[in-house]
Amino acid sequence: MKPRLAVLAFLTASALALPAAAQTWQAPPPAVSKLGVVAVACKGEFCLGVACRGGRSELVSMSPGGGPFDGPTLVSFPGTSATITFTEDPKIMDALNMMGTRGTISTAMLARMANQSAITLTGGTLSDKMTSTFSLNGYAKFAPAVARACGLTSGGKLTGPE
Repeated sequence: MKPRLAVLAFLTASALALPAAAQTWQAPPPAVSKLGVVAVACKGEFCLGVACRGGRSELVSMSPGGGPFDGPTLVSFPGTSATITFTEDPKIMDALNMMGTRGTISTAMLARMANQSAITLTGGTLSDKMTSTFSLNGYAKFAPAVARACGLTSGGKLTGPE
């Protein structure tokens, strides 16, 4: 199987094999990992990842159909919200044969994700406006790897400015 099809099959199978309540974060397949993505969760064909590039922490939105989040997007969980701007990353299309965008997220918000049950994104996609909530089930076990990848560690924990 070609690498792109294998990645799409992995992402889709991982999402479809689990009921919505059991959706969980997992290590990405190699083609996704090469894009700097450290952890990924999928709902159907729509995936959200956490990545690090050049010391910046990012959310990565990936979707083959109507497209990933694009432009200003409200990212929230209880007690915290911020607007981040997703921009298209052609390398995601090249590697996965699906549209993908990235948005820089503050280290403080990234650190708080490990203690939350869900993250909600509200904003435009390349074809529509939508709200999508992803379970953060399993994300906490990836927090140390995210911290290392983003250069945010201090005593083994995610740290950063508010």
